[in-house]
Amino acid sequence: MDFFKDFVSNTTAGTSNQSFFTEGSGVGRVFYRLLCGGAFEYSLLFSNTVDSTFGNGSVSRANQLCGPWDISLSCCICTGADDPELEDRSWRTLTFDGKETKTAAPGALFSTDPVLLDAPAGASLCVQIAFHGDKIPCHPEINIPSYRKEGDAFVLSEYVPVPNMIGCRRPVKARIGFLGDSITQGLGTDMDSYAHWCHKVAQALGAEYACWNLGNGCGRASDAATGGIWLQKALQTDCVVVCFGINDIIQGDGPALCDNLETIISTLKAKGKQVILQSIPPFDFEKQPRIDLWESCNRHIRQVLAPKCDGFLDVSTFLSVDGAGQTTKYGSHPNGEGCSVWAEHLLPVLRRVLEESV
Repeated sequence: MDFFKDFVSNTTAGTSNQSFFTEGSGVGRVFYRLLCGGAFEYSLLFSNTVDSTFGNGSVSRANQLCGPWDISLSCCICTGADDPELEDRSWRTLTFDGKETKTAAPGALFSTDPVLLDAPAGASLCVQIAFHGDKIPCHPEINIPSYRKEGDAFVLSEYVPVPNMIGCRRPVKARIGFLGDSITQGLGTDMDSYAHWCHKVAQALGAEYACWNLGNGCGRASDAATGGIWLQKALQTDCVVVCFGINDIIQGDGPALCDNLETIISTLKAKGKQVILQSIPPFDFEKQPRIDLWESCNRHIRQVLAPKCDGFLDVSTFLSVDGAGQTTKYGSHPNGEGCSVWAEHLLPVLRRVLEESV
């Protein structure tokens, strides 16, 4: 769609659809910290499809269509604390093809009309979302402030349909996508801390590049390998950093993990994308069969898949206690300290790949 020709992500918050809810109607407010400051046109992208399987798949699965449901939007810029009570702010109504309300069709990918916003770097864009319908997409493990109105007050709630990209019209040298699970999304770091490794990488790269966090809690390589909307979004970037494996092993897709990773890599490469592959991060598995599978898949990744990519990072060398095994140094979901170390190791690999593409 034309959206991707003009707009790039201007937040590193995870923005994928993880599941859905069926609670009818409501009003939500979600806060996204903006990476680059200035006066830019913004357009918010929405998807009406579940990106990846949530948990064991008993609730929702990858490529599941949502909707129909109705949506209307407004937004404001916040430079202080992310307080949901913002009645005194200057709200801007967002439209869809000139209309204030849109019906999201099942499986639709749609965006708002552009609106000019002026905000300093680090400010938050508060998006107010009014919705009505059944089977509405959401992100139960959202790691940024998300509120829903109950009575006269806004209370924390994950049951709000959220944008899949905070799109910003600005020139960049390259668009970078981070495709992975909750470890990529940033779970393990404090709520709204923006201490995850994707954010630290984006900060270090600066405004010349755009970074889109496609990390999704519970995400599996088997889901991305289907070629559905999740991988299609990654294909809208120029360079994709791929990190999968934990959920595939936990949920029983581990035996096919290497084949699924190869499918993801070959699909991206066939479309001319640069690919940086990362090994399966260390994770504190308690069952020996899972540890054995983690080890065998990582051997295959290092020996067979890494040479097919533009760059490779073996994260176990700095995330595990012994520099090799699956016992974690910074937690199964790396904390802020671990994410800083991760970013330090990834940046030279990423910079080399980006420079070679010029």
